[in-house]
Amino acid sequence: MFKPRSTFLKSFVLPKDKEFWKSVGIIVTTFVLLSLPGNWLASFISELVRYPWRDVAWGSWSFLLALSLVALLTGVRLLWNLRARLVPARVEQLSEIQPRRVFIGFLSTIDDKDIETETLQNGAAIYKFKGNKAKEDGTSEWHIIETIEQLANHEKQLGPWQQLARGILPHLTTLESVMLLPSSNSTGEKDNGQGSSATAKRAVKVFKDLIKRSPALSAGHTISVEHAPAADFEDFRAVMKQLEWAIQHYKQSYALSDMVIDVTGGQKTTSIAGALTTLDKRELDLQYVPTGAAARKGPRGYRVSTPALIE
Repeated sequence: MFKPRSTFLKSFVLPKDKEFWKSVGIIVTTFVLLSLPGNWLASFISELVRYPWRDVAWGSWSFLLALSLVALLTGVRLLWNLRARLVPARVEQLSEIQPRRVFIGFLSTIDDKDIETETLQNGAAIYKFKGNKAKEDGTSEWHIIETIEQLANHEKQLGPWQQLARGILPHLTTLESVMLLPSSNSTGEKDNGQGSSATAKRAVKVFKDLIKRSPALSAGHTISVEHAPAADFEDFRAVMKQLEWAIQHYKQSYALSDMVIDVTGGQKTTSIAGALTTLDKRELDLQYVPTGAAARKGPRGYRVSTPALIE
């Protein structure tokens, strides 16, 4: 039904959101910077046609033409920055994982008793991981793990941290930092009601030791391992906030293209949050490690990018 003009005007209210007005300012500025050079160039050509060559005010026009070039380049740069909002995103599955410098992964809950630590005489720690399947006599199988390669490539199923190791492995040679994202919500009796935050500190120690002993690392190549503040993996907003915290933690030292988000661990909420984060932040890679026999082949990667205007 047609609305009276007064009703329409009352419903038309400009938003008070700062981001809206910031966007308006950028768009108007871009329009002005792109339109000015054309107007000045047209005026310059008109003067060349109307007046003799020697009567043209070359001093003034040299300055205006130089200013036009600066305005044009600035406008093009602003338009380039806006392209992610103007051009539809392109989602592509990577044929192979591209090694990244920062790994951000969700930490799954485990039973703390499923990993035993043995300290050697030299002070080094080795770890025994409990296999998911028991022996024929009903006793548990334990497997000594000293490097992240051994954990990732082990033929037995050694729990959810094995999947995390498989996600880290393709990035090992370029990796500089690992950020683990723990949960605060309980998923069963094994986490004592604390989620994976109950074992977050131990996870940092385990992965730091396993990575440090990797034969793939060159001398002097160190990789930091830390964990973010825990979030309720059932709360979508909390997970998005946790992801944003991790990204901002690295943003001053790394570009988004240096990072990868691994959504293998956690719950369905974390997978959705990871996917939406990569849609919003172009050039940020997303990956997950499949289950079953395909898990040993490593993660599958995806990238959301902005297509070039001309390809």
